[in-house]
Amino acid sequence: MPPFAYGDVVAPMFATVAVLAALEHRRQTGEGQRIDVSQVEPLMHTVRKVPELAEVFDVVLGFGSHPDPARGLAQALVDAQREARRQGRALALIGHVCGTDGDPQDKAAQVRQLEAAGAVIVGSNVEAAALAAQLAAQIAGRAAARPA
Repeated sequence: MPPFAYGDVVAPMFATVAVLAALEHRRQTGEGQRIDVSQVEPLMHTVRKVPELAEVFDVVLGFGSHPDPARGLAQALVDAQREARRQGRALALIGHVCGTDGDPQDKAAQVRQLEAAGAVIVGSNVEAAALAAQLAAQIAGRAAARPA
């Protein structure tokens, strides 16, 4: 694992390519484009490695956020689960939706999409990290208890 937040590098690279493509499209047609920039999706597609135990994530709602952030993330989570099953293992999807019922993205709808993709949605990012740590400790305990 690199000594930096890999997603902080990959997502801007994807965004740059998207902006350049949109500018070229405008030059050729005169029409504008909407660019959807996600940090999780490009990372998962670039690395093409499913986490060993859990994918822990946040979805941020509110003005200035994507109008439907769970849509693309849900598909990436389904793909990660499929790959983990192909490799003969389970993958926990643990997330938090940061927002309120007053946000334009409809928090309840975002939670439903992520839960339909197999994610467990908890009340805070701290709770998500704690749940992942608890899961890791349980698995490590089982592995240690197995006879050699």
